[in-house]
Amino acid sequence: EDNLSGAINIPPGILDIASLEYLTVRNLGIVDPISMNKLSNLKKLDMSGNSLQSIPDQIENSWELNEINLSHNQLQGTVPNHLAALPLLRSLDLRHNPNLTETLPPQLCALRGRVEIFADCLICGQQNECCTSCHSDDEGDGETTNGA
Repeated sequence: EDNLSGAINIPPGILDIASLEYLTVRNLGIVDPISMNKLSNLKKLDMSGNSLQSIPDQIENSWELNEINLSHNQLQGTVPNHLAALPLLRSLDLRHNPNLTETLPPQLCALRGRVEIFADCLICGQQNECCTSCHSDDEGDGETTNGA
């Protein structure tokens, strides 16, 4: 299949490396979500600046994940509540995903003291109760911080 968008695909063998701990694929125009089925030891996932429309498949299988950066993408719909089941998660960045319109699930909001959540204000809840910091292009400097 021709790739007319200029997007780069991750070589499939990379996603089969079970011992992989850090995966950074920023600003590559990636559209299709990756399968994280075999990435059980992944600690940090940075897929910011791509064109992803959904959270990577089987992300909940990566029990070692402590940092997820999916900012500056085209994520749509809702954020899956199974992200809250990641026991070591400490940071989740979903800022600048204008097509995420549903408020974060309560399971993620409940983790606010343990997990730093950065997202657009629209999905952070009525009083920004779900996020450590929310972003809005409508407000002065664009950042609103919420004390933990």
